[in-house]
Amino acid sequence: MRPRFLIAALVAALVLALAGLAVSRNGPGPHHPQPPTGTAPMPRGLDLGPQDEDRFAGPLREVMPMHQAVRRALRRFDGKVLDIALVPQRGPGSPLIYRIRILTRGSEVVDIRMDALTGRFLEVRGADLGAARFNGKDH
Repeated sequence: MRPRFLIAALVAALVLALAGLAVSRNGPGPHHPQPPTGTAPMPRGLDLGPQDEDRFAGPLREVMPMHQAVRRALRRFDGKVLDIALVPQRGPGSPLIYRIRILTRGSEVVDIRMDALTGRFLEVRGADLGAARFNGKDH
């Protein structure tokens, strides 16, 4: 009885070893994805086509970082940022703008359009903007 058990254990060990070898050759499988090799491409916030390449060639290097746009908006309006997006401008002016939404302490939503190159406020919309302004002042 003992030799049969020993043979069965050896066969089971051999099967497991071969299965492990097959997994290591083919990768870990779909349930264990491997990290990408090299550098992954940055996610694109804008869907630019060939017609936009000339329009955005220079300005993309000069865009104000998003954290600076948020800081600038929060210096003017007291609240929390709900959303921010870098989008192409329709019409004349800067080719890129930041759209920023802020929830004020008075539970009002302020929508801001800011020039992404200069940081200039292009448009501000919302109910009771006077109360939403930080300390009632423009910094």
